[in-house]
Amino acid sequence: FLPNENNKFIWQSERDGYNHLYLYNTNGKMIRQITSGKWMVTKLLGVDAKGEYAYFEGTKESPLERHIYSVNIDNGDLKKLSIEQGTHMALFNSSFTHFIDAYSSTNVPKKILIKTNKGDQVKSLLDAPNPLSDYTLGETSIFPILNEGTVLYCRMVTPPNYDKTKKYPTLLYCQGGPQSTVSQFFSYRWNLRLMASKGYIVIAP
Repeated sequence: FLPNENNKFIWQSERDGYNHLYLYNTNGKMIRQITSGKWMVTKLLGVDAKGEYAYFEGTKESPLERHIYSVNIDNGDLKKLSIEQGTHMALFNSSFTHFIDAYSSTNVPKKILIKTNKGDQVKSLLDAPNPLSDYTLGETSIFPILNEGTVLYCRMVTPPNYDKTKKYPTLLYCQGGPQSTVSQFFSYRWNLRLMASKGYIVIAP
């Protein structure tokens, strides 16, 4: 429910094929669709005290990433509050004036920042060193595969000193199911890295 209007609330739905935010009243009437497009709202983080802006995590930039956004509930104006490539998670204060932005990517173990609700950085809390920097490891990359018109993303780990002109035995590692998605985050995945160190190319979610 909106903090300043208890007869209005935000509803999430995949009614147009993607999970988005809608503004409804308590009579069951849809007032407007707040977000739209061929991407998904993955988490609603909350609404500011005046009921003007909603804050959420979403996939607008890429299905491989999660970013933090604000949206004007009245006119749908959208602003991305996280800048760096990767998977972001946010924790706002109770007044929604500031938030903690924690993120990682394929090559960034973890960074934690304090930002304003406009996306301006106030302070850096953590810039974690790479715990694998002392090891000789292969490269990790993400690439798409087209399957009957649907783009599926794969994570590939190559052996150290990988030579593109050579053939390598390849292990296709599947865990879970369709909910096991590939995204831009720092992954230890020792089982994958171990197999790669033995001379295998490993493809996995």
